[in-house]
Amino acid sequence: MTPSLLSPLDLHPIPSTENSTFSNYRADFAGLGKIYSLRYKRHLSHFPNNTGYVYVNLIDDNGKTVNVALHKVIWSAKEKKPLSFLKENNLDVHHIDGFSFNNNPDNLTCLTRKENICEKLTKQRMKSQNRKESAKEIISLRQEFEDEGYNLFDPEDFFNVARFISVTFNKPYKTVSEILKEKKYTNVI
Repeated sequence: MTPSLLSPLDLHPIPSTENSTFSNYRADFAGLGKIYSLRYKRHLSHFPNNTGYVYVNLIDDNGKTVNVALHKVIWSAKEKKPLSFLKENNLDVHHIDGFSFNNNPDNLTCLTRKENICEKLTKQRMKSQNRKESAKEIISLRQEFEDEGYNLFDPEDFFNVARFISVTFNKPYKTVSEILKEKKYTNVI
């Protein structure tokens, strides 16, 4: 994105901490949330770590390089609170939609560590429960197709049934075929 396309209203200062001031950068609230360099007149590169959170390197006004989570910087600019506020108050920045790449300020909220962990566990349980329900429906459909005369030991019938179910449930063909073959869903989904 070229600087001329940026609206000044999209760029917000990053609050200073006790040790660091970032006067050369602005948080860009447009899109998925990025950091804009006033010095180089472009967005900074960012990279995910092994847990999927996006990080960015900022150089403070003293020349010290600071590696910081992008969602925390965006939240800090949105709330006009220093990054140290989170650590001092044992708080986490939570992605409302669950996608760690979506750092739009509207997608970020602050939770206690306990609330954040509970939220993540609840989402994981719901996802697992939905997978089990889908697998049970697929197994039930297998029985219905067999009752209608499909022979799932015939490769052509098997392919047609598995393909129909994979399209119906928007699941990969391989996943559906494994469930149909095994008549179970553990270690499949």
